[in-house]
Amino acid sequence: MRKFIKNHKKIFLAAIFGIYLLSICYYLFLSEAWGRRDILPEYRYNFVPFTEISRYLENIEAIGLGRVVVNLAGNVLAFVPFGMFVYCFLKKGKLPFLRTATVGLLFTVVIECIQLVTRVGICDVDDILLNFAGVVIGAVLMKLV
Repeated sequence: MRKFIKNHKKIFLAAIFGIYLLSICYYLFLSEAWGRRDILPEYRYNFVPFTEISRYLENIEAIGLGRVVVNLAGNVLAFVPFGMFVYCFLKKGKLPFLRTATVGLLFTVVIECIQLVTRVGICDVDDILLNFAGVVIGAVLMKLV
């Protein structure tokens, strides 16, 4: 089994990455538990950096610690694997960390644009910042390993 995995490592990683991407897309656009099936009648967005992050932290008692952690830490942690996978695929080329960060940033911007256009979820620049932080953390972890 080890020899098979060693010989087919890229295919194995690509398959796991594909499953991860499908999971992220399901959570972001289709999950009923997170209210993603509801298309909002109006556009909901935030283009001012740190507005929602500050709001969550300033109102932690009213919102609840659990919800704050899920929103803030969840946005970061959900994208750590993205940074890890992309870094693995790009590590043999030039500037793998910079290219991983660029791909991660573009991916999160595309996600937020899709949310804006489809009115599923909220287009939030703070989500881009938090997701990008997760991508960078994942890339740093892979660089260290």
